[in-house]
Amino acid sequence: MVLSNDLHFVLLPDPPSARRGRRYLAERGGGVGLVAGSWMELLELARRAYGVDLPPESAWRERLLQALLADDAAFWAQSVHAAPEEVARVVEQALRWMLAAHSPDTVWPQPAPEGLASRVTRHFNELSQLLADLGEFLPVDYRSIRGVLASTLPPSRRIRVYAMDAYPEIDGWQRALIARLNADAGESMSPSALAVMMLSEFAGAPALAEEGSALAHVQRSLYHPGAQAAPSDGSVRCVGVRDSREEAEVAAGMAQRLLSVNPLLKRSEIGLLLPPLGEYVEVVREVFSDAGLPLSGLPRATDARDLGREALSLFLSCRDAPAPRMALAALYASPLMPWGAARGRDLAQSVMAGRLRYPELAELDVKSAEVVRMLSSAERTNGGLAGMLERFVALLAPGDYQAVHIERARETANMLISALGDADEFAAPDFPALQALTRPGVVALEADYDYNLEGITVSLEGYEPWRGVRHLFVLGFSQTHYPVEVPQSPVFHPEELAALERVGGLDMPTPRVFVEQHRRRFLRHLRLCRDTLTCLMPRLSRTGETLSPSASLDFLKDLIDPAGEPLVLDIDAAEDRARLAMLPLAGAAEVRAPVLARESFVSLGVDLLDPSLPGRRGPKNETPTSAETLIVSPLAWTLRRLGALPILWEAEGLAGRERGTLAHAVFDRLFRPGLALPTASEIPDLVRLYLTAAIGAEAPFIASDHWEVERRHMVTELTRAALAWRRMLESLGATVVGAEARLRGEFDGVPMLGDADCLLALPGAGVFVVDYKRSRQRSWEDRMTRGYDIQTPLYRRLLGQMAEADRPEGLRGIDPGAVGVAYYTLEDERLISDRPAPPGSNLAEWTGVEEDVSAAAIQALLERFDALRSGTLAMNVEGDAEAIERATGIKPYALGASPLIELFSQPAQTEDA
Repeated sequence: MVLSNDLHFVLLPDPPSARRGRRYLAERGGGVGLVAGSWMELLELARRAYGVDLPPESAWRERLLQALLADDAAFWAQSVHAAPEEVARVVEQALRWMLAAHSPDTVWPQPAPEGLASRVTRHFNELSQLLADLGEFLPVDYRSIRGVLASTLPPSRRIRVYAMDAYPEIDGWQRALIARLNADAGESMSPSALAVMMLSEFAGAPALAEEGSALAHVQRSLYHPGAQAAPSDGSVRCVGVRDSREEAEVAAGMAQRLLSVNPLLKRSEIGLLLPPLGEYVEVVREVFSDAGLPLSGLPRATDARDLGREALSLFLSCRDAPAPRMALAALYASPLMPWGAARGRDLAQSVMAGRLRYPELAELDVKSAEVVRMLSSAERTNGGLAGMLERFVALLAPGDYQAVHIERARETANMLISALGDADEFAAPDFPALQALTRPGVVALEADYDYNLEGITVSLEGYEPWRGVRHLFVLGFSQTHYPVEVPQSPVFHPEELAALERVGGLDMPTPRVFVEQHRRRFLRHLRLCRDTLTCLMPRLSRTGETLSPSASLDFLKDLIDPAGEPLVLDIDAAEDRARLAMLPLAGAAEVRAPVLARESFVSLGVDLLDPSLPGRRGPKNETPTSAETLIVSPLAWTLRRLGALPILWEAEGLAGRERGTLAHAVFDRLFRPGLALPTASEIPDLVRLYLTAAIGAEAPFIASDHWEVERRHMVTELTRAALAWRRMLESLGATVVGAEARLRGEFDGVPMLGDADCLLALPGAGVFVVDYKRSRQRSWEDRMTRGYDIQTPLYRRLLGQMAEADRPEGLRGIDPGAVGVAYYTLEDERLISDRPAPPGSNLAEWTGVEEDVSAAAIQALLERFDALRSGTLAMNVEGDAEAIERATGIKPYALGASPLIELFSQPAQTEDA
């Protein structure tokens, strides 16, 4: 037993094997001075023993990125500005290869070995020069080694290291550190026999299966060329399944059966070997939890969203005014914001629904208010932005689980501030260049494993086994796994790594070396299994792509003679399922698809027009547009009334609604009551002026350079329509007597309101209420001739209900029945009305509809109101979109308001349904 300040350290490949080693030593009385650990644990002990202080990892990353950005001639120069972090990560890996292939005392730059191709020579020399430029700045682990090797002080604690060749694989720097530690330990630290024995046992991994079984043969002979085949006995199976979820379900089911038939079997004696992918971690956690099977060794945390960089990227997008709606909403919803998750979600939804952009400062705490001030600030200089970035990071919400993300945000902000410091302090920021520095990636969270004594043993591919088992299930036994696919580097291709090894004698991570390492590790997992090995082979990936089996399947086929028991089984084949004795099978049952009850009418038992209806969050008044929605789809109307329509997260776009809003704003200002008509020569400039103002007020995103073509197109369209409208007004002798006139009243007891775009007084023809429409005349003529123009009767009815003093000025003292209604369609510059053109006008663009334009709409609306009062909703019918437009002329946009409308639509029974 070892009892002193000196430390005997058994170096093992990774944390799982170190855990196994610590248990091994504890069970055999190793003592407090004998420990097992991974390389990073040894490095930390050595650093403390020699008093080596180091800057944080972020300092190395920042220095590397600065060096990459400063070199405009190197092979990475063209891509580093576009994807700085990705390029830095790739270059760092290549630098690590270079360092590992040389000794710690190498003086950089080193010339590339002779006889190499020009590409690999250039890359080697430029990386070599980069190492020389970096000087003392190296990755933290290499800098720690250099610090220990350079120390002239005796260690505060002697450390004797036990390591074997290839277990773990170590490079020249690591060997140098181990040599220094062992030299300082001296001969007085006699070797630990227990440490030597454990290391030998772990590295050799003797086969545990019963001699003579197929599993024992696999454990001894897998990957050995020329090995003879052994008879199959069912101890090794490869089972084809659908996907990762079915893998987990099959493994869980077989584990349950194993435990039920063998009461002496412990759960810890069943093992799972998984690919280290979030997909497998999550599905195994879910399936085994549902099966009531505890797990031991499953990671609690996997890779996470890069919340820190996301926040910085979104902040920059919002500062690059005008702030995109989605960027603003996403920033509000970020978990790092100081206002909390619930408030953030509400703010984000409000932005996407178009209700607000910035909350009232009085409603916020001090930190939250300061963030909102920065988002809406008019400051537009490099110096101002640098100060905002520093303050923004300081305002992010603290919390243990967010610490890695806030640190990530701080590192990124420092990088941005450094870039801004190199630019003119008073110039406008180069936002595209800054955004390139903040592209979010994936944050690798520190591994946190849930270990316990009783749970099913979970190990991950690419890591060493940490506990022996009797029954092992290998999940994800498909292409690119067992062994893991050889990683590809854009810096050195596989054949170039091989050339550096062959020509230069450098120890590089060639594909051959990589595959051999992973095969040895996989074999060590198999050798810790005593009874059965079941490899599960998914046919489909998570995205539905076809997968091939693992390359190791061919080696297994060479070792197992399938004459007796087949090696490869298919879970979908009945005879193969029967061969899996531990596979639980469900009884036969008739498969029935779930049926959604769809009725023609749904009775809710409440007055849906009641203004005090609980849960009502929609508008208080109906409009001609909402009346059309009710005629098309009562369910869409009800969802809107209850505030239950989905709020879609989509980027701003110049769709029909936005174009209509901007067109109305321009025409309202061009043609004002009490003012002379603008001249034809004035209109083009006025359209540009008023459109710019409208964009700033209604759709500021269109002001950006990306929308220049669309802005020009809108100016052209609106100028042409405005000139045509001016000609019509002049030809009719019309006077604009009102604009944006608000009409209020009720229809069948339901509060209504409408906004008339323009009121025209025509000599000899009275007053007309005119609405500007972006569509073509044909669409309005269709609905008017079919009697489905709801706007005309509503406007007349509302006008008749209004007190004389409350009416718009141009409609006072006028019989509502004498008021005409017309629509000016901007796309084809036509005027359509329920009245004929004034006598003697001879205006070719005027179309008068002689039929009753609203009889059918009034009747339909009254029926809908009666049904709503009784709490009855009529469901739509499949195929309504075409049928409604054909019958009414109304564009059935309401049918797309929510997926619930289609879900509850009843099947069409006949062609006329």
